[in-house]
Amino acid sequence: AAAPPEASVLPPQRLEFTEVDLPPVAAPLAPGGTVTLLGGGPLAELLAERLRALGTHPVIAPGDQPPARISGGTAVYLHAFEAPETSLPDAFPLFKAVLADGGLRRLLAVERRESGAVRGLRGFFRSLAREYEDIAVRLVEVGTADGTDAAAEAVVAELAATE
Repeated sequence: AAAPPEASVLPPQRLEFTEVDLPPVAAPLAPGGTVTLLGGGPLAELLAERLRALGTHPVIAPGDQPPARISGGTAVYLHAFEAPETSLPDAFPLFKAVLADGGLRRLLAVERRESGAVRGLRGFFRSLAREYEDIAVRLVEVGTADGTDAAAEAVVAELAATE
């Protein structure tokens, strides 16, 4: 009998979150696309308005229940911005359902980043990016003083940048 192949051991790698300023968007989102907004509230309404103006069809899935299907392959998680008291473990069933949808190509989340605050989205999204290499996973952070207008602008810029 042949000897089993030798196992190779790889040393652990330290993954660090790096902040990158987005370059100006040279072209808007491709018209006719669909973006699913996970969560309701003022940011969802403003984002939907901006996406419609760019010719993109927004689908708002209010609450914490996932939609039956992620339309267009793009989902944007808004709960961390709209309801910062929402804990990450409470959101796992939503993320599990969204990631199980076979058509997901892009997953974004937006949150207000407090100095030194740890909500877990950075680490969670870093893990998602490694585990789901075929999905573009991005976390959009805005300042604590930034309102829905700044958040919507950042999300639209990131959606256009990852087209």
